[in-house]
This record gives sequence, C-alpha cells and structure tokens, in this order.
Amino acid sequence: MKIDFLKIKSGFNAPKGNKQGFDSYVSSIEKLVKEMIPKDLFDTEVSPPHFLSYESYFQKLGESLPLIKWSSFEEAPCSISVAILCSAEYTHGTGRFFLDTMARSLIPGKQLPITAIRSLNFRFIIYPKDRYFITEIFIDIENERDLYQIRQTLPRLAEEIRLTLLATQHARKIVLAKPLTMDEKRMVLLENLSSLVKRPDDQHDPNILEETHHLLLKVAHHETPSQIPDHLLPLIEERPQAFDHNMFQGIQSLILMFGENMISKRDVGHLYRTLSYLYLFRKNISHRLKIKENEHLISIKVLRTTITPKTPVLAVLICLNFKSEQENLDQKKLIQVIQSHLPYSRLVEDSLITSKDKDRICMLYLEMVQEDGRPFAQAHVKELKKKLPKEIHSLYRFSEVHRTHDANEEEVVRNILTLSKELKTPQDPPPVIIHFASETEKIVTFTVILVCLNSKKIYFENSPHMKVLSHQSKIAGILNKRHLQHAHVLELELEKESFTDENGKFSLYEARKSILSYLKKSFGPMRDFNSGMIVKQYENLSKLKAIVLPTPLVEKFFYSIAPGYMQSLLSTETLKIHYEMLLKSLEVSFEKVPYHLFSDTTDEELLLMMSSPFDKLIDQIKQETVSLLSSSTNLTTSDVSINGIRVLGLIFSVEDPSLRQEFLNQIISLIKSLDPGVASTL
Repeated sequence: MKIDFLKIKSGFNAPKGNKQGFDSYVSSIEKLVKEMIPKDLFDTEVSPPHFLSYESYFQKLGESLPLIKWSSFEEAPCSISVAILCSAEYTHGTGRFFLDTMARSLIPGKQLPITAIRSLNFRFIIYPKDRYFITEIFIDIENERDLYQIRQTLPRLAEEIRLTLLATQHARKIVLAKPLTMDEKRMVLLENLSSLVKRPDDQHDPNILEETHHLLLKVAHHETPSQIPDHLLPLIEERPQAFDHNMFQGIQSLILMFGENMISKRDVGHLYRTLSYLYLFRKNISHRLKIKENEHLISIKVLRTTITPKTPVLAVLICLNFKSEQENLDQKKLIQVIQSHLPYSRLVEDSLITSKDKDRICMLYLEMVQEDGRPFAQAHVKELKKKLPKEIHSLYRFSEVHRTHDANEEEVVRNILTLSKELKTPQDPPPVIIHFASETEKIVTFTVILVCLNSKKIYFENSPHMKVLSHQSKIAGILNKRHLQHAHVLELELEKESFTDENGKFSLYEARKSILSYLKKSFGPMRDFNSGMIVKQYENLSKLKAIVLPTPLVEKFFYSIAPGYMQSLLSTETLKIHYEMLLKSLEVSFEKVPYHLFSDTTDEELLLMMSSPFDKLIDQIKQETVSLLSSSTNLTTSDVSINGIRVLGLIFSVEDPSLRQEFLNQIISLIKSLDPGVASTL
C-alpha cells in the first residue's frame, strides 16, 4: 500500500466559526507543499508493518530545507509566485523577511507590488514531531524590462535568502542552547525590553525610545542577578526565540561582506555557521560597548573546514572594536602571530576579508592551510584558541591614513543612478566618477564608480604603482530593454611618489590619468564624468591648507561639507572663516550650557557653527534645520566629531540680508525650543 506521507494538518487549533473554509485553506497549502518537495524524496512503497521507517524520509527532508521555488515566467504583464518551505524551529520572522526581501531586492531601487500572500505553520500527520512553515507570495510584473531583470536576479537572491535563513537558525540555536554569562543575560534582557517598548507607529518622537533604551541600559547594568528587579528576571530566564527582530537583515548584510566568488567556493554548512557566529559576536560587542565604552572587546572562533579540492583549512573569525577612527589592526602581524601557533602554515589566497561598521566594530575572516595540505594538529589549534585573544591586544595601532571621503551606500547608489542615465546607447563609452578619498605622506586613495554594458567577469590586478583595495559589482539597470547595465565600485591606492613633479608637488591630474589608463585596459575608452569638479575640489583643499595650520582636522572638516559639490564651489575665504569658527567652537566650555552657537557673515552668506558634547542635540538641530530649507539648494552643512565634541556647520547662501537675519532668528528660536533654559549665542 502506498502511503501519502505529505498529508498535513495545521500547527495550531483551527479558528471557530469557519471550519470548512479553514480546512479548504489547509488543503490548498497541502497541494503547495507537495509541489515544493522533490518527488523522489517520498516516492516509495511503505507497508503497514514497516510504518516506522518513514522517519528517515523526514530526516532527509529536514536536511534539504529551506526550499525555494518559483513559477514559470510568462510574457509581461504577468504575475509570478515564489514560495519558501522551511522548518518552523528557530525561524520565526521568515515570512516577513521573505516578503520584504523579494519586494525590495528583485529589482534594485524598485519596490515591487505584492498582490497576494498565503502561509501556514503546519505538521505532517504521519510525523507530527516537527513543525514546518510555508509561505507563498504573488508578485505583479508590469513590463518586459522588469521581467528580464527578475529572471537574472531571482536565482541569486533565492540562494542568498536560503543562506541567511540557515545562518539565522544556527545563531538562535547557539543562543538558546548554551549557558548565558552575565553580559549575555544583559543582552537578552535588553532585546526583550527593546521589543516591549517598540513604538506602534512612526508618529512618536524617536528620542523617547532612545531615552527609554538608555534608562533600561542602566537598569540592566548589575553585576549579580540578585540586583536585577524581580519583575525583569522572567525576561532573562525566558530566553525567547525573538533574539533580534532584525536578525535576518543583520545576517543578510554579512553575506555582502564575503562576495559571490568566496561563497561559491565554500561549503554551505561552513558559511552559515560563520555568518551566525559573526552576527552574534557583533551583536554581543555592540551591547557591551553601551556599558564599557572605552574598552577593547574581542571575540574569536576557530572552525575547521575544507576548500576545493578537499583541502583541510582552519578558518579564524575575529570580531573586535576600535576606540577611534584612526585605530586599526595590524593585519600583517596578525598573520605572523597565527603562524607562530600553526607551524608551516600560510594564508589561503584571497581569504582575508575585513569589514568595519559605523560603530567601529570590525569583523575579520581568514583561512590558514598547512603547506603539505594535511589537517592541523589538535594541540596547535588548542594553543591558538587559548593565546590569540590576548595577543590581539598588542596588534592595535594608530593609522597614518586619514579617511577624508568615505563614500556611503546612499552616495554610491546616487552616483550609480546618475551614471546609468548617462549611458544612453550601446555605443556610448562607459561613464566613470573618480572620487579623491584619502592621502598620507606616501599614498593616495581613490573611489571609482563606473557603469558599463560589459557582462563578462572582470578581474582587476595590481600594477607596480597601483593597488586594488576592493571591488564590487552590481546590476544598475537595463538599457533599451535588452542590455544589462553593470556598475563597478573600486577603491584604488596609488603611490604618491610616482605622480610627484620636479618640485615635489603631487599631481592629481597625473594620478587620475593613470587610473583612467588602468581602467581602459578592461573597459576600453571611457568618459571622465567628474574630471573638472574633482580637480577644483582638490585645488580648494590645497588652498585651504596653505592659509590655515594643516592638521588632519582640516581634511576631516573639508570632506564633511555636504552636498559634496560645494567642496568645489565654496570660496577659499568662506572655507577659512568657517574652519576658524570650528576651531573656536572646540575651545569653549560646556560646564554651564550643553551647546554653543557662533555666527558670522560674508557678502552673500550667513555662517553658523554649533557645538555640543551631546550627539542627540546636534542630530535634532541638524534634522530640524535641514527641514526648514527642505526644498532649497542654498544650504550647505558640515559635520565633525573630535575629542567627544560634535560640531555642526551651516552656510546659508543668499544675497538679501533680511533673509539671512530671518534664517538666523529661526535657528535661535529652534535651539531655544529644544532647551529653553540654555542657549548661548556668541
């Protein structure tokens, strides 16, 4: 007798009043489940005496989860369905994550309409031990252009979702299985409290939540459980699965750190374990830093894995924090320290990956392999695990490199969109934007963004005077419904000595010319989109350095000016006045007042500089000020933090003195409304 293994029942009690309708719904989900599961997995004859043998089939099913399938594509306009089947254990939130990711990421920059959703938490009648979850979404596709891009994106996105779900599941298992330290108990407590005070809508003042969260941090900061109020203890002991409502997004962002080339050559099991540990390390350090702000916190995990062909390697995962933007880790010495514990080992080529977030939390991944290809001795691995955390403390150093123009994600996307619009025909040369990013005495760094129609895999190699620090590629759009536009973002490092003239002056023009020649080898003739602007920008910075004391603060101030094109358009005199106001604002005392406001004028500009040790105050002032002129192009801002002081600069460009005075009055009124008792105008 052939048994139907795939009969299902709801994982919860049916709602009262409409049993027939609910049963019909479960039947429709059952049909979807049968379509999702590979036919050969349960296609077998099982007689009643051997009824218990079905367990192995469900074990195979569990090993193959999560499964993602989608309907066939038709001509647009049309609809497609995409469904995911997974275990219901440690995967709550999958439905929301799946829906959001599909709607936002199938076509970058476009929110796709979701026309229908169905989902169910269920069990198999023949094997009710395990719970499963399935959800199906229906997406409306308006035109052939969208359909073409979805065809290209969906397979990659499905694999990314699958890996994210596996890593999330593994991370939650780790949290719920291991005994918690006191720091971890604080973290879980804060996660629960955060979920309790989540605002129900977007109309509440976000600072209320920030202040509440700060208060709860103080409540949680106790050294012994007996000091924690009784009504909060259940939230620690419960250790709910809702460890982090943004867990899926957090782990998904880590996938970008590794890149497609790395992921394609590594075992999926190793990848999701790595992602889950890095996520937990970052989360743990982030919470601990709220209490221990001035400490170096380090988390390390060593994992055995293999690479193709089956060569045993040792993966080292490190998560740590930096106390300042200038601090970093000596990676060369780190490799040497690891090699001292693993004799006759070397770094696997292209396996060293690092990522630092805005909170100065750094994640580092690397792989070591024995020269003879044999597995590492257990004694050596044990010694590495024991000694490496302590030895890393000696590897912190202060960098000479002063980052001046860190292109954030929004700016990169904005530039990609601009360039994609410039590429109007297949015959157009690829447009490129070259941003001057940083410099030291010996090197200079550029960020390069270009858009082209070349779909071939491109590998960038170092040249004698140029080093490729990073390279990312993504789809930017579709030209004429036929040609995919590919965006490339590179960070290049050049030796200044190679571009210095006979007078010892660095030539930005020659450096950019060298970059264009380098890019032409891969892309052919190109159009330098921002050549005039970048030269003017560099000239402005050089002139400013010539008339003020040239310290790292000058560059930090200059490259904080927004919008970026104003770095090229502002006069040197205006820059000098504004910079001197910045220096003045750093010298005042904040013992009696929480912030100061300085003002000055030129013939056509009102210059303001506000300083405070409280980031939240400056954030409020900046947000409200920008909203005053939301539709105006006359406002330029700068934003610098140094030695615990945040300084916000405003330049209001208008010839009419009455308008400048009106704007100043509005700013003063705004400051007084934020804190009526303390406003100092100098």
